[in-house]
Amino acid sequence: NVIIEFEAPKKLHLFYAPIGDNLTSIANASDGNIEQYLKNFGETRQQQASFLARLAVAHTKKANNFDPSRSLQDPNLKIAEYLSKKAVELNPSVETYVANYLLNLKKGNKAEADYYLEKAKSGSLTSVYDYLALGQIRATDDNIDGAISAFRSATQTSPNNDVAWSKLGEAVFT
Repeated sequence: NVIIEFEAPKKLHLFYAPIGDNLTSIANASDGNIEQYLKNFGETRQQQASFLARLAVAHTKKANNFDPSRSLQDPNLKIAEYLSKKAVELNPSVETYVANYLLNLKKGNKAEADYYLEKAKSGSLTSVYDYLALGQIRATDDNIDGAISAFRSATQTSPNNDVAWSKLGEAVFT
């Protein structure tokens, strides 16, 4: 069992989530459903999916590094799995596919991880985070010109995003 805590724009939300697949019933028990709850984190499905994908990545990173065969026992991976799948349902974009890629890599499921990585390379680009994820993929593939192009698009999409400018500078001066 896990307690998830994070700050919404207007108030602090704290809810109890034994595992990710119970998130919907928890939201219903708290005077709403998951879609209503997500409205605190974005007006559009793309914004909500971006939030869920970033939250899934955070939970994937929190998971213990142990034998992948025991990954089903880690509550962080259970939550990350639910969040990343919901993110892809809301918006199948580069960022949401990368969240699924990282999750499956952590679980030791290389074939499924590779599937999501390939989907990410041709996924839709709807936010600055999509461009940042695509830039990272291209940089990892040693496609520096492609990475620079993606990071430049990220700075054009969100001119005040420090991470976008940092990644662009890092790619240019590498």
